[in-house]
Amino acid sequence: IKLPQPQGDFVKWDDLASAKRLHLDGTFFMVHDEARWVILEYSTGKLLAEDTRQLRKENGDLLRSQPEKVWKWLADRAGLDMVQRNSGLPEDFPEDGPFS
Repeated sequence: IKLPQPQGDFVKWDDLASAKRLHLDGTFFMVHDEARWVILEYSTGKLLAEDTRQLRKENGDLLRSQPEKVWKWLADRAGLDMVQRNSGLPEDFPEDGPFS
């Protein structure tokens, strides 16, 4: 999905040769120039793209880091039960210690 182009002068995210214009000339920076639909397998947390291009890791991390209320909203829309997230901490990790 191609996103609309801004009016005026801008530098695209992948145009490293023109990046200095951002700081020297005050040119606008266009972070995103395209989008795509993704498929979220809610029960497994797997994120897939319909166009078979690989997703960037930071985009997957951004989705995973959303607050619990976002996941609850998604579950409600899909008519599913809320998924319980697994902690990466050890079972015996103290909850009242300095890192709790």
